[in-house]
Amino acid sequence: MSICCTVLALTLALQIAKPFVSAEGGFEVKLPGIPSEQVQKHETPKGPIEIHTFLLPRGTHTYAIVYNDLPDLNSQKAIDEMFAGVMDGILRSTKGKLISQKAAKLGTVLGRHFDYSVTLPAGGAGLGRVRMYADKGRVFQVFVIGEIKAVKSAASTAFLDSFKIDPTRKASAVKGNGKSGVN
Repeated sequence: MSICCTVLALTLALQIAKPFVSAEGGFEVKLPGIPSEQVQKHETPKGPIEIHTFLLPRGTHTYAIVYNDLPDLNSQKAIDEMFAGVMDGILRSTKGKLISQKAAKLGTVLGRHFDYSVTLPAGGAGLGRVRMYADKGRVFQVFVIGEIKAVKSAASTAFLDSFKIDPTRKASAVKGNGKSGVN
């Protein structure tokens, strides 16, 4: 595909998608619809956390944004360990296989991007693309999972690239319970 066609496809994908803002979550992303939200409480070695998940299924793929607050993300080592734990958890829960991973950056916020292969529920090969960021005690995961062609599409790339963290968001107030462990 030529650069001109790629730019045109990306421009069209962004025009179809509309901004979705979660004031409580402190983020904005462009989506081709309004996602449903689920909130789950989860026990961790550091104490209970709430996991907020926004899902938008689109037939052959699903857009998702997940955020939660974690205590003790006060060093790059702790953040890197958390990213590794989240990635391992996603790969385990989806029975996926890691394809690639690299550092990611969103303004001044450091993160990680990884791609993984997965078998789709109806059978066949699938792909997941995940970008994770840790900012002020909050972990954000932005991902697309589904059929390979759909996940590699201009619309899916536009979704991932459109994610923004609200720079005025206050730091999370979650405190640890004194137990060791990152996840």
